[in-house]
Amino acid sequence: MNQDDSYGRLEQQIKKLNDKIFYLQDQLSLLKTGKNAHSSKQIKVPVLLAKIDVQIDLDKEVIIPYPVRSLSHVDWELKGLTCHSPSLTNKAFVDGILKVQIYFDTVFPPYPILSVTEEIAFKKRKDFHYYYPPLPPQALNKKEYSFITDHSSDHVITHQENNMGVNNQIICDLSHQQILSSESMEIRNNKTYIDLQASVTFLFNLLQQQLIPLL
Repeated sequence: MNQDDSYGRLEQQIKKLNDKIFYLQDQLSLLKTGKNAHSSKQIKVPVLLAKIDVQIDLDKEVIIPYPVRSLSHVDWELKGLTCHSPSLTNKAFVDGILKVQIYFDTVFPPYPILSVTEEIAFKKRKDFHYYYPPLPPQALNKKEYSFITDHSSDHVITHQENNMGVNNQIICDLSHQQILSSESMEIRNNKTYIDLQASVTFLFNLLQQQLIPLL
């Protein structure tokens, strides 16, 4: 084989490699602009994964160190409610605090309206079933290409592609809450014992931002 033939074959190899490089550059440009010809167009939307209903029954006794003539009213307030569902599980963890404000008048003239505040902490775990499966974070997809442009030297062209898709965390969104309560009192040994009972119901929507292909 003469030197001209060697140069001719080398030029053909270089031309093929240049064509591959141009093709890879075009594909990389399409990926950066979100216009990959091999994938359909997608939009990110919140997907309803599940609905979770949680009921919590609470009972609390409050002792006032003197007689009470009557209860005026009782206010219930929800504080610090949190709901968390670990990724790829069918369990939800709910916790919070019920703040109770009790208004009452004493047996002593001029019968002033007084109040006392109590806080009732609660925690509960609830199992549920998915309507639509959650998506885990996508692993790193790494590709590397090496091209030798000249067999007589160590000149190498390296092209890398790194793609990582991360789904948003699962959100536990409160859509409804209801508090049903009752109060009763009893006086014993010049002290007032107030029994507080409450049934709290929550409804949560479990949401996750997902990429959905457009038809």
